[in-house]
Amino acid sequence: GTEGIKEVLNDTLKTEPGEVLSFASVESLESGFDKKFLEDYWKKRVLIGIPTRGIVPKTENAVVNFKEERNKAELRKLRFISPDIYNFKNEVDIYGNNVGITSHSKGSEHGIIIRSKSIADSMRALFEALWNTH
Repeated sequence: GTEGIKEVLNDTLKTEPGEVLSFASVESLESGFDKKFLEDYWKKRVLIGIPTRGIVPKTENAVVNFKEERNKAELRKLRFISPDIYNFKNEVDIYGNNVGITSHSKGSEHGIIIRSKSIADSMRALFEALWNTH
């Protein structure tokens, strides 16, 4: 449930050293999850000084909500990819030797953490390949 999502996101705050890499969707974040929790999470991440890079579908909502000024203030860099080829519905966070997978869909909220260096390294390589080609 939503506690699983919170557990995954809070776990990313323990990342030392480094950044959080995310495959995400603005629409999935807004579909049914606690907006105040997300805003508090982003503030904590910034206070701790953990940067993030994310790959998200380029929707009107994403472009409006994540403008350059906000991203800079929140230590976030984004790559927007056409939703025609990248229609991502959930969130995958890669941090340290962990991969957190969350579904924020209303009625189907859940989160899991995979603690595996090899899986994290593979997901990180996939992220970097997509990041560097868009």
